[in-house]
Amino acid sequence: MIFKVLLPLTLIAGGIAAYFFLMDDSTGTEQNPAGGGSNESGWTALEQAAAVEYRGMMSPADRIKKLEWVATQEWARADHGLLRQALITDLDDSVRVRALQLSLKLATKKNIPHQQRDVIRTGMSSERQAVTMEALDMARQYPAREYIADLKAIADSDEEYRFKAIDALAFIDDAEAKAAVLERAMDDDAPKAERIRAIALLHQTKDSNAKSYLEAWAKGGDAEIAEVAREALKGYAN
Repeated sequence: MIFKVLLPLTLIAGGIAAYFFLMDDSTGTEQNPAGGGSNESGWTALEQAAAVEYRGMMSPADRIKKLEWVATQEWARADHGLLRQALITDLDDSVRVRALQLSLKLATKKNIPHQQRDVIRTGMSSERQAVTMEALDMARQYPAREYIADLKAIADSDEEYRFKAIDALAFIDDAEAKAAVLERAMDDDAPKAERIRAIALLHQTKDSNAKSYLEAWAKGGDAEIAEVAREALKGYAN
């Protein structure tokens, strides 16, 4: 007998609740690879029909094609509906990443900045590394102060992709974001590669508080750090 169980999943961004469909068979309980959910209030009839078809698709490539079709419809929304459900419940990383890309593209096309930020923050809060990394690249491309707390948390984590958070922080025109980049550049206990990257990013931040440190590093005994610091100082020439 097949049954469905709703499992709540609360995400950081916006307190979003999503649900997985669970299916039982003779070999045990397995998750529907398309994910799923019952919270479809406000969905158009066309989107509900698309969701039913989507959840019956076992192939990630087929589900991606369906999402791409959804994104072309006038009723599609970046922060709601099937695109959002796929972003936070699909079991295939490639589908989630594509849902993230389509959602951001839709919010950008419609020129709705708050939806852009919501999409990116949802991606950054994902438990899937591929999705988080894609969202961090987006945060760098579309910088916003609303990302600072999320980016600092990732930068201070043990995740291998934490350097991407420092990258994104460097492109936010905000004192707190600039200070976070300088702090990483000054951290003698940080991996050298991360420090060098942070020092290089001081060229982007043009943080007045960083200039004296760059001048000292440029004259320091570490040839590699000195070279990067000298290059970064060129951003402070004017």
